[in-house]
Amino acid sequence: MRRNPLHLGKINSPVSQLRLWLIIVVLLMAFGNLDAASAAEQEVDLELVLAIDVSGSVDDGEYILQTEGFAVAFEHPDILAAIKRAGVQGVSIAIVQWSSPDEQWLAMEWTFLRDAASLAQLGMRLRRMPRRFRAGDTVLSKAMKFAGQLFAGNGYSSRRQVIDVSGDGGIENLGITRAARDDLVGAGIVINGLAIETDVGDLEEFYRHNVIGGPDSFVMTVANYQDFETAIRHKLIREIAPLQLSNWPDLPMVLAKE
Repeated sequence: MRRNPLHLGKINSPVSQLRLWLIIVVLLMAFGNLDAASAAEQEVDLELVLAIDVSGSVDDGEYILQTEGFAVAFEHPDILAAIKRAGVQGVSIAIVQWSSPDEQWLAMEWTFLRDAASLAQLGMRLRRMPRRFRAGDTVLSKAMKFAGQLFAGNGYSSRRQVIDVSGDGGIENLGITRAARDDLVGAGIVINGLAIETDVGDLEEFYRHNVIGGPDSFVMTVANYQDFETAIRHKLIREIAPLQLSNWPDLPMVLAKE
């Protein structure tokens, strides 16, 4: 008689009973881990990666204007209002600093935001956030890919995943940047841009055709870093509460063309 390779022998045998119990324990642990992994994912209204340009074209004063601009923006009452209008589950954000092809850094781990206290704490952390890179190139494609990888296994789950890219250059990448954008959009990620036109003219057009993508994606433009705080606040409102924009009239933004 051909023997079943999974045959455990007589169940009343001590060895067989032990083997059976070991199999049951392993299966229970495996299913338990799956349940724990699912339970560990907190549902939020938005997962947002802020990708900040820290390449050689950004001096230390401009870097401070960026971090202070983000801090002041998040502390503004309009951001808390946007989070409340977006839903009841809050939002999670992570912050990336980027420069040359091998220079991307997760400057701030995923952080949950839902009330004034969490926003105030984020403002303090942003003001203390160190700068990792100083002299590199402005390579958008690698920054976008790095940011896109942060959504997997981050402990949060949502219907909206957005990358918010701000920078003052990157047009040398052309098709490479566009290809990175297309891959991310194909994975269901939306990319918005803030073009800081201090060094490169028509940077907005480059962002429009090569960087932004996905449903309701958009690009905004500022002429200098001094205007960064106002621009980023309006940009965050647009990203956090896209369906409630009528509550904030005359937001200075340039929407993506179809």
